[in-house]
Amino acid sequence: MMNPLLIDASRNILETSLGLSPDETLLVVSDRQKQDIAEAIHQAGLGLGAEAMLVVMKERRKAPESRRCRESPLTCLRKGRSPQTTDR
Repeated sequence: MMNPLLIDASRNILETSLGLSPDETLLVVSDRQKQDIAEAIHQAGLGLGAEAMLVVMKERRKAPESRRCRESPLTCLRKGRSPQTTDR
């Protein structure tokens, strides 16, 4: 069962910070590590009457350091290389 406090907090954010209204569409994109938070946001969006969708990305392996590109993300993608990212 989903945490009702997390859903309430998500609803508050969607209403006050994003101004989500029932006639809008909400897309929530998450990885598996944060899926519980994403599901709460999705449920809150549905509860507000929005057309809410949830997409959970499959896990991907990181590109080896030798294949990472240190230029702008668009330039890297055009070259077929992975942009340099910072890990959190």
